[in-house]
Amino acid sequence: MKRRTGYPWALLAGVPLATLGACQTAGHSQSGFLTDYDGLTENRQAVRASIREGRDDVAAAGVVRVRLEPAVLVGAAGAGLSP
Repeated sequence: MKRRTGYPWALLAGVPLATLGACQTAGHSQSGFLTDYDGLTENRQAVRASIREGRDDVAAAGVVRVRLEPAVLVGAAGAGLSP
């Protein structure tokens, strides 16, 4: 019986190529976190992210203070992080 050579290697070489499609997938165009998506422009400089940005100078002029709440990690989620 004649043994084929090279066939398994051809399969193994194709596996990494087939999995490359899973490295980058398109995100949701509108996630639902904003009440209005009108006026946002797409930033095409980003390579691996879908970024849309908008600016309202009139509304921003009325902002006096911005307060950020500290993150709270539950359980062992922050075990390897420094304070």
